[in-house]
Amino acid sequence: MMLVPYLAQTTLGGCGACSFIMVAKFFDPALTLNEEEVLQRFGVDGYGPRCFALALSFYKAAVAVGLVARVATTSREALRTHLEAGPVILYHKASGAPDALPHFSVAVAATEAQITRHDPGAGAEVIDTWGQFENLWSEAKVPWWPYDGHYTAVLRPKL
Repeated sequence: MMLVPYLAQTTLGGCGACSFIMVAKFFDPALTLNEEEVLQRFGVDGYGPRCFALALSFYKAAVAVGLVARVATTSREALRTHLEAGPVILYHKASGAPDALPHFSVAVAATEAQITRHDPGAGAEVIDTWGQFENLWSEAKVPWWPYDGHYTAVLRPKL
């Protein structure tokens, strides 16, 4: 498994900001951004049903730190391929509870049987079976066409 720095969220809407920072610091360990700064400068706020609408903020934040971002629906197989080049931000439900809110975390490893994530709200190296996680991943759907789940934000260095 790759060494991805872990950052716990300290604000209610900090999961997106912390997820962004974890991935950005993987590519640039000297980066000094903190949760509050990312929330203020880029609006990467992951709280509540509007969570994914703000995912476009990942583009703005990525450019500011020398990365490029791609936000899209992703299959399990494509996610595993993306992980060969670095961690990936995931958009999913925070839990299996019926009233669970959308949430961001960072995929750091995946096998045929399980996925390992750094979850800003739940801890480092959270391990779920694909059956457990895929339900949470597919349930976090956007309220506009194509109404899909399985969203990721893939951040990579500019070439």
